[in-house]
Amino acid sequence: MSQGTLIAFELLAAVAAIGILFVRAVIHAAMLLLVCLLSVAGIFALLGAEFLFVSQIMVYAGGVLVLLIMGIMVTSHQARSEIHSTAFFPTAVMGTAFFVFIISALSAFRSLPPLADGPSGTAPAIGKLLISSYVLPFELAAVLLLVALVGSAIVAADKPPRT
Repeated sequence: MSQGTLIAFELLAAVAAIGILFVRAVIHAAMLLLVCLLSVAGIFALLGAEFLFVSQIMVYAGGVLVLLIMGIMVTSHQARSEIHSTAFFPTAVMGTAFFVFIISALSAFRSLPPLADGPSGTAPAIGKLLISSYVLPFELAAVLLLVALVGSAIVAADKPPRT
């Protein structure tokens, strides 16, 4: 892994994330979000986390962002929908305060503890853990997602309730 390539992906992700805050068109913000998510996927690939790399691209860049762009396209009444903010100064102050807090919190951890021993982040190792050690939380998450899917289908239906 090249340190320069990793820094380039990190800078690209940071610049795209900051760019989201300053563009006026909503669709441009969505495109910058795509660049940011793909940059994070590149960071995962360089760090050897293949499972996170693939899931970042498939779930976030592929699924969530396409849903976001479709929502923008369907609900936007104008060709150029713009973001209007009247509270720029308070938002800038809050963002700066949050940034200072994060930097000070990260500087407190100059020496990080060593990584825990365990299987690497490859897909077969994660799959074996999900089916063996974490089978109950995995199944509960599946049931929760099924309930959310059925609930959203019921809410989205336009039928009047039966009496």
